[in-house]
Amino acid sequence: MNLIKCQLENKLQYNWIDYDFLPNSKGNRIELYFDDGEELSEYVQMFYYVFGHVMDDIKIGMHGLNGNWWDYCIDVWDFENDKFNYSSDNMTESSRRYIDFLKSNCIESNYTGLCKCNNWNAFLPITFNCILDHSAPYSHMYAVEQSDMLFYFHHSGSFEIYYKSQNKAVDRITEVALSEGFRIED
Repeated sequence: MNLIKCQLENKLQYNWIDYDFLPNSKGNRIELYFDDGEELSEYVQMFYYVFGHVMDDIKIGMHGLNGNWWDYCIDVWDFENDKFNYSSDNMTESSRRYIDFLKSNCIESNYTGLCKCNNWNAFLPITFNCILDHSAPYSHMYAVEQSDMLFYFHHSGSFEIYYKSQNKAVDRITEVALSEGFRIED
């Protein structure tokens, strides 16, 4: 069984989100800061604490409307020639692991759609490690359509959450985040 799989519907369809520049979105935004995290396992654990109640409903996409899953890590980009190179030459170990993960899960090298995660224990450490070693600037976009919400993890140790209007899922996330010692900013 694949750890992640492609979805039939292949784009996030929030009309209130500005996919080119998220801060211009028409919905609401909060940022959760986890100031004590230093180890990969701490960030993964915080993801489970804060988003565990919606994990079964999450669809995973890339930033922007046409973001390619294979372009997630910075070191696949040949800046001089403005091309992408997915061979393992000149990649960090975390980028290599991410590309191998895509290959082993049959994600095509031009895939820009959504995925569903079947094994968060495998997926999160691979992707978060890319962020923590600065191979990627931020995580994938995690969407919970039933709650009109999407979020991502940033290398600064924060989760940025966008949502159309206040709802039970957002209330629960902020409640758990506060109980776990996160700092919350609008």
